[in-house]
Amino acid sequence: NITDFKNSSASNKKVNSVYLDKEKAYLSTEFGVVVLDLERLEIKNSYNTGLNTLCTLIFKDKIYTGTTEGLFRCDTTKNMLDFNNWEKLNYYRTDALCEFNGELYFMINYLGVYTLDTEINRFQRIVEKNGAEYYTIYNSGNEILALANDKMTIINKDKNYSTYKTENSRYILKKGDWFWNCKGYDGLYMCRIENNILKEVSSPLVPNSPVRNFCEFMKFTSENKLLIAGGNLNYYDITFHEG
Repeated sequence: NITDFKNSSASNKKVNSVYLDKEKAYLSTEFGVVVLDLERLEIKNSYNTGLNTLCTLIFKDKIYTGTTEGLFRCDTTKNMLDFNNWEKLNYYRTDALCEFNGELYFMINYLGVYTLDTEINRFQRIVEKNGAEYYTIYNSGNEILALANDKMTIINKDKNYSTYKTENSRYILKKGDWFWNCKGYDGLYMCRIENNILKEVSSPLVPNSPVRNFCEFMKFTSENKLLIAGGNLNYYDITFHEG
């Protein structure tokens, strides 16, 4: 509960993603980057670039931000509050960033997955979009996973990749040869690859809890139980919330 962020004068406080670096959390927001000190629970810095920032990464003493206006970076030894010190690297919407095998990877949703040679600013496309609406990439330890609703692409350290069919995936985690596929309200499935398809091999894990955390009334009983009413019987006086 960071009240400084909640009470700030920013008109839009939507957080697009969070990047953790030791004791700091970098919040990618619609106006720039907010840096939180996780030990002191306070805002350490705020880089108001005026750009809708989708992702952030610290790589080789530089901060990289993927925005709707392109990929930007700034040397962390310079004054990052001064937007003149930020360098624009491309003009394409950059949706995700990660580090793998000593290289910087990033994703342009409508073009594919790229690497950036940060010494000479050379881009190399590793995976073409090929009809897949990729929404994120991340380092799973030994590979990079690029995820779409109906496809999963695994990239190894030699930049070779394989693509597998999935269905309605929200997020996928890999552990050894096994995968955990999150399908939102449908639950979490344990999976493995068979015939180039991510096949479910378990029943869904679904928490025994309400789908949303909206409620109308709460009360503690004398037995130290918390009773929560999750609805309203007065159909003419209901507050609707977006799902």
